[in-house]
Amino acid sequence: MSLGGLNVRLLREAELMECSMRAAARVVLLAVLALSCSSGSGLNPDAGGSGKAGLDAAGLVFDDGGSGAGDSGTGPGADSFFAQCSGASTTITGTVLAPNGTDPVSGAEVAVWSSPPPALAHGVTCEGCGGQTDALVAAPTGSNGKFTLSLDRLTKAATYTVTVRKAGFRRTVGSLAITACGATALDIAQTTLPGRAADGDLPKIAVSSGNSDHLEKVVSAMGVVDFDCVKGLSSGSAKETCTTAGR
Repeated sequence: MSLGGLNVRLLREAELMECSMRAAARVVLLAVLALSCSSGSGLNPDAGGSGKAGLDAAGLVFDDGGSGAGDSGTGPGADSFFAQCSGASTTITGTVLAPNGTDPVSGAEVAVWSSPPPALAHGVTCEGCGGQTDALVAAPTGSNGKFTLSLDRLTKAATYTVTVRKAGFRRTVGSLAITACGATALDIAQTTLPGRAADGDLPKIAVSSGNSDHLEKVVSAMGVVDFDCVKGLSSGSAKETCTTAGR
């Protein structure tokens, strides 16, 4: 094999390795979001319980009739959507996506509030996987990131606050206009987890560059912009990919 042919072969192998690294970054992203705090909300995507909504095999929300958040166990009141709509269902629907706006997030928690909840605390906390129990109603997304959350038991109102959350990532949609007696579809901008602090809550993230593994590419592929990228290689290294000490 000629030297020129060898160089071409090595170049192609390098390109394939780069593609493999990007694919691996995507897999790591999905694994991190899928495994964070088990389902991320503590609600079983395949079954309801304790009065909280769950998902049936078709990905539709149902209620087990027990007592739980947003449910007194006595059935919908006279001022509820269910009563005011003469039994017609009122729902919100959508698909929760990773910060990159592409990858669907399984087991994310979609919750409805009477007013915007406080910001998520940073640092080490004792929070378990039980979800946001102060929400009026909440349910997890299915394996395809989709959700259909029933508001039938809530007091009929023109607007509600909705949050979509996975682990430390949470976007808040304030004063969402609700279509009574019908379905309110949230768009992608409303259901994409935040990648920057200006868009919602996200955890503090720091990575360091290395000779082989480029963790900053994983975070970037995830769609996260606000993170610290620390130079880990010797000064002047051609392999350095972190351009600043933090960004």
